[in-house]
Amino acid sequence: MELVITSSTKTLQYWKQRPYLNEETKHLLSDVDVLIVPDEDLREFKTPLFPSNMMEIYDLLKEHFNVEAAINDKDYHELSLNSKKHRFGIYAVTLVVAPLFVTVLGNYISDKLKHEDPTDEIELEIILDNNSDHSKSIKYQGTAEDFKKVVDKVIELSKEKDEHRTDTAKSASTVHKKS
Repeated sequence: MELVITSSTKTLQYWKQRPYLNEETKHLLSDVDVLIVPDEDLREFKTPLFPSNMMEIYDLLKEHFNVEAAINDKDYHELSLNSKKHRFGIYAVTLVVAPLFVTVLGNYISDKLKHEDPTDEIELEIILDNNSDHSKSIKYQGTAEDFKKVVDKVIELSKEKDEHRTDTAKSASTVHKKS
């Protein structure tokens, strides 16, 4: 299992202002709680792409959150990669909804993979936006069984928003690796 937490400048505002978004889409994204963002640097592809299961996840998230995808409708493209690794995408999330978001996503992942090998790897990134010029990026690569650790970490980080900290070591990037 690998859980990597870093500081990032890719906030919700960053994703809402991408140059490939038209003004109508930017307006649509103005007050979302959850933003599904494309992978802009996937292999040799020049266009932003989403994992192949994203519309199903979008429909589920829409039941709980004000959610949109950071792409113009006509530019939406999915890529299916044939491997045992399940890619669940990249999400920029406000701190307020982060605990519920990871719970809903965790339940989806658990339900989706319950009939498959529970040791299959999953991969995703959650960007926690705290309404400043920096956010926390949480990248996870591991089994669905270990996703609970991501849920716990996101909940912990979302509670830190109200803490006033002068301890820079606590806010530094963290990397957790387990075999």
